[in-house]
Amino acid sequence: MNQRKALISGPTARLLAALMLVVGVASACVGKRDAQGKAKVGADPAASTGDVVAVVPTPLVSVVAQRLSGKLSNVEEFSRAPRKQLAARQAPVALTSSDGQGLSLKRYVARAVVDGPLSHCELHLTFHNAERRQREGRFSLVLPSGATVARFAMKNGDTWMEGEVVEKQRARRVYEDFLHRKQDPALLEVDAGNTFSARVFPIAAESDKEIIVAWSSERTDPAASWTLPLVGLPELELLDVRVFVQSDGAALPPADDLGAGLGSHVDGRQEVVVRREHIQPAVDLEVRPGVLDAGWAALRAGKVAVIRLDAAALSAPERSGDSGNDDGGDIGDNDGADRSAAPFAATVALVDTSASGALAFEVRVRQLEALAARVAKDGGSLRVVAFDQTAEPLWHGDTASLASEAGRDAMAVALRRRGALGATDLGVALALARVQADAAGGAVRVVLFSDGIVTAGERDGSRLVDAVRGLDRHGVVRLDVVTSTAARDDELLGRLVAGNLPRDGVVVHAGVEASAIERLSRRTLGPLDISVDGAAWVWPDRVVGLQADGSVLVWAELKDDDGPLHLRVRGGGEASLQPIARGGDERLLDRAWARARIALLEREHDRGSERVRDALQRKAVALSLQHRVLSRWTSLLILESDADYARYGISRTDRAAILTVGDNGATSLAARDEAEDPGPQTGNKDLLEALGQPTDAPKHIEARRQEAQGDDSVREDSVREDSVREDSVREDSVR
Repeated sequence: MNQRKALISGPTARLLAALMLVVGVASACVGKRDAQGKAKVGADPAASTGDVVAVVPTPLVSVVAQRLSGKLSNVEEFSRAPRKQLAARQAPVALTSSDGQGLSLKRYVARAVVDGPLSHCELHLTFHNAERRQREGRFSLVLPSGATVARFAMKNGDTWMEGEVVEKQRARRVYEDFLHRKQDPALLEVDAGNTFSARVFPIAAESDKEIIVAWSSERTDPAASWTLPLVGLPELELLDVRVFVQSDGAALPPADDLGAGLGSHVDGRQEVVVRREHIQPAVDLEVRPGVLDAGWAALRAGKVAVIRLDAAALSAPERSGDSGNDDGGDIGDNDGADRSAAPFAATVALVDTSASGALAFEVRVRQLEALAARVAKDGGSLRVVAFDQTAEPLWHGDTASLASEAGRDAMAVALRRRGALGATDLGVALALARVQADAAGGAVRVVLFSDGIVTAGERDGSRLVDAVRGLDRHGVVRLDVVTSTAARDDELLGRLVAGNLPRDGVVVHAGVEASAIERLSRRTLGPLDISVDGAAWVWPDRVVGLQADGSVLVWAELKDDDGPLHLRVRGGGEASLQPIARGGDERLLDRAWARARIALLEREHDRGSERVRDALQRKAVALSLQHRVLSRWTSLLILESDADYARYGISRTDRAAILTVGDNGATSLAARDEAEDPGPQTGNKDLLEALGQPTDAPKHIEARRQEAQGDDSVREDSVREDSVREDSVREDSVR
């Protein structure tokens, strides 16, 4: 018997289905997620500190319950399930109580600053507990791709407590000790990929709970919009957004459903404003390139610079002899700036049908249909493998069947019949891909439809990379990934598609538009080796998987404050560029520099021997603490009082070091306090008014400011950056 079917058959399945239907009478279903963030049905969400609460719409609960009980055996019946739920997007922020009920989000107030490729966004969220009892909950946050949490603060009573960046293992020890003392800390950590969560307690009866969370991100493509995720939010009493953009003052395109408009334009900075009451956002806020400063080539502040490298600026490399990068003829050669197509011949599609993809299941079906049409156009064949914690060959079609609507419909029916259930095991999918590639023969392409968040089987990224490399022996020449969910592990997916097979692939995040699949039909450039004259280090120093219309950001720490920039590229494309840099926001550049430096240390840690890994980790932790940039080894911890931090030897961050957004863009909490004196809980006076709060400053603000400025203790002495010398960690030549 199919193992997957065995997992959901018999009395246990019927009992589980009945339980889910009972829960479905309410407005949501409680799911427990493991540490990687995948839903597991029917567990207590408060059982461990690593859990995340998942709220599933009631119609979808009924569909899943009927499938489990065997009542929904007909695929047409499943196809009539509410598609709106299946194609919905997970809410970017939520606060869910321990009984599975989502607390209502009343006010969503956002302040952001965008300078070239860099941005910083801060949310002030007001949730409401309508019940007559104190509750606890779990705050969850899905960040934009590549973003890093910068701030986490929570209001308890009349007091705001700022989260402190703490080494992860130490933070967990403190957190557990606090729980044993029956006190109530909050710990914000990465769950998986770009998702974060934190326990929130107490949530007082019939009252509001206010949370501040901020993140920094980078926009690689100069033609792309800066986006604030809003789709998936409930109806809000107030949506209040102000975005400060370095701009030439160009007008906005016609207003969208959000009613975005232009505010002031002062000193080259344009303000984009949205203020709506009683609205459920149907679209994200997109600040389009017409408003952004799209013409920049490099930003610089002192010795730190970021340079935009466009593939269009590369020339084809001089070649001597065979590149050793031949795929057998079907995919073609990767000659630098060669912009010809990469056709699909024999193709294997690995489709993730785990429970985490339920809300985007129909989107994934349509993406597969688009791939089938493209393979048919190229005269190829397609084998479809569906997987969760198990994998099975689902469908196989040649060019004729792929070209017919009936053939593609049969493929979609088979996928819908399987549905979305279970965990995600990429290892078992890659193992079956080897078998399918052998059956297909020739030069085979593999396309993975998944969010990359692994919750079953092999979870070590390096071993999964090795599994991809092993596909080469079975004729696989390229692996691409298509994602359709907001929560995903871009880091792992990026490692899987590049540098492992004869051709580098790409990771495409898209909906049902055909342009996503079209990107897979284009070649990538060969590996690019990057250097900057006079730089102490460069990140990235090697780029793989760049397409002819793509861009990449290159970070450099220069030895001189005012020397010229000279970027050189060798390998799959060549260039010698001397971009003119304009001044960038020093605060944004500082945070982005720290993120790039930590990314370099993490890479060298993964590559290095045991002898140097500890030292590299300590350096990364020190940078994380100093610049308030979360890494894989740090967390944000909130305790109840300054005395609690002192008890555990955790020094408080000077408010001058905490980045926020004020009336004129990026600033520090201390500078904002001095300029506006609104109290630590506000971004500025208009923010207070938006939240319906008094604008006079709390009496304790000056005392807290003096306390923060007077704290000259050294943070985390054991991991200070200067405790690790460069020459002790350079086994692999960290640059």
